[in-house]
Amino acid sequence: MRTLSFAAAFVAACFADSVSSAQEGVDLRVDKPVVAAGSTDPVRFTLLNTQPDRAHLSLPALWRIVRGDGQVVFDFASLPIPASLGTGESKTWEWNKRDKAGNPLPAGNYSILVGKILQGNSKFDVQRTFAFTSAGPLATQATPFPLAVGNEWHYSKKQPCTKARVMKISASQPGSGWFRLEKAPLPSCHDDVDVKITQMTSPKLLARGHSSGEIHTLFEFNRPEGYSWNTKFIGTQKVISADQTIATPAGVFHHCTRIKVVAPHKTGGFKYEYWIAPGIGIVQYMDEGGIFHLTFAKLVRTSGGSDLIGNQ
Repeated sequence: MRTLSFAAAFVAACFADSVSSAQEGVDLRVDKPVVAAGSTDPVRFTLLNTQPDRAHLSLPALWRIVRGDGQVVFDFASLPIPASLGTGESKTWEWNKRDKAGNPLPAGNYSILVGKILQGNSKFDVQRTFAFTSAGPLATQATPFPLAVGNEWHYSKKQPCTKARVMKISASQPGSGWFRLEKAPLPSCHDDVDVKITQMTSPKLLARGHSSGEIHTLFEFNRPEGYSWNTKFIGTQKVISADQTIATPAGVFHHCTRIKVVAPHKTGGFKYEYWIAPGIGIVQYMDEGGIFHLTFAKLVRTSGGSDLIGNQ
């Protein structure tokens, strides 16, 4: 246990502006980045120290649940004992998805914020964003396919020594909603495309050809099982399942939409498949090379910082 003089100094210094999901070797991890709002399962999150310097939590150790609009809907103070984590040590909490008054919270985007933390000469918070789905397959409040410059998705097959594939968003056109998506798992002639998400009850991920400027629907979301559509880039696609759970090296993802190319265009007859998790994007896909699983994702938050899912 730390001395009282250290605790007093720490409390006096526990106001800082830095917020991130992994900083100074302290990582905040959520067991499920997307959870069902109506389920009884708690949200579990773990604070892990990966650096030689001990990470000291504030007195008392506070964590807060913040809604997407910035409002604190729940806060918790642990026992009033200064806690510290050595290298490789962790601390896990659980939250029952209710607000301060004990009311269940609705579907939407939320963040867990832990801090203040003192490590070496640094003072900071750590934050992790996650989403609640509604009772249906996909919550319209959660972005089905997050688009932001700097987003990355890393994929690999289960076989050892398989080279990772990296899909990323490299650029945007300000004010237009269009983003450049590189190395998308599409037919090779279209692996770099401009994409845009529509905001509606059943969102669509649109794709635009670089040379022709033609706009086509790449994926549709919030659609029932059996629903199909056609896009010139890929072919006829069909929703095989609107609510699947997929386990990947990056984590377990619930309420995934499984989409299959049932009548391919220019793919040599191969029928691609995609598993898309709300708020995350493609977490698994199948092409001529086999089945590729998400191993790591970096998703940039509009409020600043980024969420890290899995291990790079």
